[in-house]
Amino acid sequence: MSLAMSVSDILARKDTAARWLEFADAVVSLAFGVYFFTIVWRLTKVLESLPEWWGSYSPTGVVLRLLVPIYNLWVLYYWAKEIGRYLDWRLNRSSGTEVKFFTGFIVMVVVSCLGDVGSIVGGTGIMGLFYLFYVPLRRVLGENPPVNSSFGRGDLSLGIR
Repeated sequence: MSLAMSVSDILARKDTAARWLEFADAVVSLAFGVYFFTIVWRLTKVLESLPEWWGSYSPTGVVLRLLVPIYNLWVLYYWAKEIGRYLDWRLNRSSGTEVKFFTGFIVMVVVSCLGDVGSIVGGTGIMGLFYLFYVPLRRVLGENPPVNSSFGRGDLSLGIR
């Protein structure tokens, strides 16, 4: 009888542990989602405050458009492309940052759908991708803008505000 009781206790604990793991996974996914939108909003807000920034959307506008399924991939791609073109213009070279960011984002979304730990790995990877923008932007914002350079600059606006 005690053996049957201990097995049922173990099974009950395993069920409870599985529930806690699912709950922790949901909380971590929610935290990563909120943090992702916060980073996008803040990064867009900082760039919008620069006099030489030519982005055609507001920080709130880009975050709200990222909530629309399928359309959010298009918005994220062109948001990253505008930041990449701005970095190319300021650094006066082609970096390809936007392609690396978007490709990495898609890979990390797929990884986050793979299972319990996948959402933590995928979310961490997505947050790490922002360093592709953060490191060059930090360097660029400490320098003066180029005087007569049109490199990377062009008509690539989303047309949304």
